Amino acid sequence: MGYVELCCRKLTNAEGSYIDLTLVKGDQVRILRFYDPINIKIEEGFPSPTRGMQIIDVRSKQLEGIGVEVSDFEASWGAIKFLARKVVDLSYENNKP
Repeated sequence: MGYVELCCRKLTNAEGSYIDLTLVKGDQVRILRFYDPINIKIEEGFPSPTRGMQIIDVRSKQLEGIGVEVSDFEASWGAIKFLARKVVDLSYENNKP
């Protein structure tokens, strides 16, 4: 069984806010935390699973405070799009020796 879980924590100031994206497929679990997200758009059709989600490193574009873009390359129903300062794989961080 697979599923996707999306959790957004918005603090009163922009810094410290985050989105947690949990991806589960079989016994594999990945938890990605996107820090300081902005321009969050959830399109019609959510929570139907989006089929073309992509996470792009945009640090080379030198946008102030933006390092990651989350978008949908297939323009499928329920797409989630936003920008964030950085992303950290919490499933990896929590399993370090």
